[in-house]
Amino acid sequence: MNLKSLPIAKTHLSLCAKFGPFAGYEMPLHYGNHTLEHQRTRTHCGLFDVSHMGEVIVEGADATEFMNYALCSRIATLDMTAKYGALLNEQGGVVDDLIHYRFNQHKYLIVVNASNRFVVFDTFQKIKATKRFACSITDNSDEYQLYSVSGPRSLNLVSDYLEINLANTKPFTFIEINCKGKQLIIARTGYTGEEGCEIFTAASDDELFQELVNLGIQPCGIASRDSLRLEAGLPLHSCELTTELAPFEGNISFTLDRKKTDFWGEEGFLKRAKALDQQVLLGFYVAADEEVTSLRQITDPDDNENRSAKLPVKFGGIARHGHKLLLTDEEVGIVTSGTKSPNFNLPIFMALVSLKALTDYEYDIYRGSNQILPALANLDFAVDLGRGRKVKAVPVPLPFYSLQS
Repeated sequence: MNLKSLPIAKTHLSLCAKFGPFAGYEMPLHYGNHTLEHQRTRTHCGLFDVSHMGEVIVEGADATEFMNYALCSRIATLDMTAKYGALLNEQGGVVDDLIHYRFNQHKYLIVVNASNRFVVFDTFQKIKATKRFACSITDNSDEYQLYSVSGPRSLNLVSDYLEINLANTKPFTFIEINCKGKQLIIARTGYTGEEGCEIFTAASDDELFQELVNLGIQPCGIASRDSLRLEAGLPLHSCELTTELAPFEGNISFTLDRKKTDFWGEEGFLKRAKALDQQVLLGFYVAADEEVTSLRQITDPDDNENRSAKLPVKFGGIARHGHKLLLTDEEVGIVTSGTKSPNFNLPIFMALVSLKALTDYEYDIYRGSNQILPALANLDFAVDLGRGRKVKAVPVPLPFYSLQS
């Protein structure tokens, strides 16, 4: 398989990145220690090169009408704001979860997952032809680099570099600026559960990433990005979201509008909403040898004495993608993502679980999966780790981690 390289692969090499394949790209996995990168992002600031992501421009007289029909979710209605949402197939499954940025009623930038770049573009073209929308759809992915800066110090450090104040900017807004000869888009979006921003720059820009590192920002790979997004309860397409699952099954019901009608994939969506084989995405931790009453974040990752005093350090194993979830020894679901959480020092995971197998609870597809947790009290869940190993699993609310926790 021929893997694509990021535009500044040489910069990552100079920073001692270890590379691995992801979504058709050779991506930095880590720069020596992914756990340290995870904790540095939670306590200070981390910098991620996510230039593998795709960028599509929708522009023209019918751009807003196109976006409103193409996405099942709410769209941005104010200029220079962004929204997270989903594009469906005709069966109601998720082609991709994406963020769209509204410049004005005639122009939108859509950021899509790298592995879905071409299928999103093709689906958009099909939708455009269906209703003859007066707009152009352009894949501009090769013209951009995208860097994500996350952590409690991120806005201050990026503000210092840009010589502007980002502290008062709201989440899911963005600005366009010229800084040091670079045309940049600065967006208050991210994928770690921390404050931060994402920076769009030209594909030819071979300076910005290193300049941000020079400010003391920790370069981070996709290994820590994955553990960070898992702690934040954020889905990854092909794991928690697929073309076979409706948005409410992947726990992105918050993007939906009960009143919205006439959107692409609506018939399949409504059919899926009435299906008897619905699944629900739930959060779990693997029970430790000591009793755990709640997930408690580590506020100081260097305070090893307090960490060992506060948190369990022994557990039966780590649930991984593909492991079976059991209820009284009967398979009721599948683990979608799992890791040992650096923040909680114990294994956490998300799993797609058969709603029918769990309870007769009347599930509201617009409310999210936490609504079902009271009905699961005292149920005996376990994860089959293979080779006869099973460990107890305890359901907990999503997200595992948030800035308010």
